[in-house]
Amino acid sequence: MKHGKKYQEAAKTILSCPIAKTNHKTFYLLGEICLAENKINEAIDNYCKACKLNPKNSLYYYSLATAYSLNGFLKEAEENYHNAVKLSPNNLFYVYTLALVCYQTKQISKAKEKINHILSINSENENALVLKAQIATDENDVITAENILKQVLKKNPKNDYALYIRAQVFKKLGWWEKAIEAINLALKYNPNSKEYISEAATYNYEQGNYSDAEQLCKNLIEKDEKYIFAYIKLAEIYVKQKRFSEALENIEQIFKYDINTPVAYFMKAQIYAENKLFEQAVDFAKQAITLNPDNNEYYRFIADLYFENNHFKDALKYYQEASQFEVTSSYLRYKAAQCCQKINQYEDAIAHY
Repeated sequence: MKHGKKYQEAAKTILSCPIAKTNHKTFYLLGEICLAENKINEAIDNYCKACKLNPKNSLYYYSLATAYSLNGFLKEAEENYHNAVKLSPNNLFYVYTLALVCYQTKQISKAKEKINHILSINSENENALVLKAQIATDENDVITAENILKQVLKKNPKNDYALYIRAQVFKKLGWWEKAIEAINLALKYNPNSKEYISEAATYNYEQGNYSDAEQLCKNLIEKDEKYIFAYIKLAEIYVKQKRFSEALENIEQIFKYDINTPVAYFMKAQIYAENKLFEQAVDFAKQAITLNPDNNEYYRFIADLYFENNHFKDALKYYQEASQFEVTSSYLRYKAAQCCQKINQYEDAIAHY
């Protein structure tokens, strides 16, 4: 018998008792059943009913918060994790989950406050230490992060999330081989993590290990055919290798799931530029800018395209746009000066030089 049928029979059995329909335990169990079946909205409804019938049960609020978090409702998750902590202030795991959702919602000061509270009670709490290392890594304090991670991994070398964060530390330092080694260890202990596989694919791509990166992306698609990151990374690999037909196939898959992905338009622009289709390349690059106007790479790309095709006024415009993001770039100033010379704006050329 499949799990789905088992869960349905369990729910039916629970509800068959007349008193069950008014009992908070019933709705909590129904929430657990729905969560196991990945029916997140139904789980939330049942947990809400359990909380309403018994507002003093911290587990109910914790479970409700977890369901909200899985559904991407982080504000509601934070509120209910807070309720769970309020009812069970000594449950350090509840405090950690609250710290984690604060981190996910960019409330770093709040997250640090919760982490410090946990560590003041238990200085060796692995969850809190690893989250502290994650925040330190984000803030480029790689020495603090590495010291924390060494402490955690010495005690528990199989802590896959600590290994994942350590890989990020090595990435920050540009130590790609060590980063790959660390993320591979994380995958050894948690081989189904799409997050870890994605990171491994990125590191291998950056290191030029394209065949390994390609296989990791294909593994991701086997796990989730709608996983857009995998198609993006595959397209990037194929563009690098000038395997343009395969790149275009993956770009079409990206558009199938999200038509508003700027990097897909940019890769299409790169492909058309490589094939000397100037106007089409410019059009796709401009679409990328429309969707992500803060990406300087797109402006530089269009500027260079215009320059190579003798459209110097247009090239100047985009070099100047790019300069707003890279005010110290000598390359952009030099190219802008060249454009000014080409269109006889000599005083402006001198100013750029």
